[in-house]
Amino acid sequence: MRYFLGIVLPFLIFSVCQAEIVTVTVNSAEVLTDASKLGTFVVLEAPKFYPLSVKGERDDYYQVRDYLGRKGWVEKSLVGDTKGVVIEVYRANIRKGPGTDHPIVFRALRGVAFKVLREKDGWLEVQHESGKTGWVSRPLTWGQ
Repeated sequence: MRYFLGIVLPFLIFSVCQAEIVTVTVNSAEVLTDASKLGTFVVLEAPKFYPLSVKGERDDYYQVRDYLGRKGWVEKSLVGDTKGVVIEVYRANIRKGPGTDHPIVFRALRGVAFKVLREKDGWLEVQHESGKTGWVSRPLTWGQ
């Protein structure tokens, strides 16, 4: 039994830690309290590129959680596998290149979502829905 747990347990932990992330692919997606239109409330209006962690699914909906722990249901047709992140700290510097030696292009506040274009040495090249691009340090974000 101990041998069995030693082999199976790491796989179970890995699968729990590797939750699927989906990203909003439309201008705005409603995350609802239930997987139906009747009697539900909007938990969150998620902007384009906003990442959501999938916890389950029912019919045409995913059960999701965001970086703040808010839970709800989103229509599968409104999300996809595009890589996206949200700023998790109060304010993050978005730089011209991957590193603190590059100048700041703009700043983004907590909750701002970005599409991830590529990753290099712990830095993410990101694009806002407005079209602005730059680089942000990976530890300042949640998602992808």
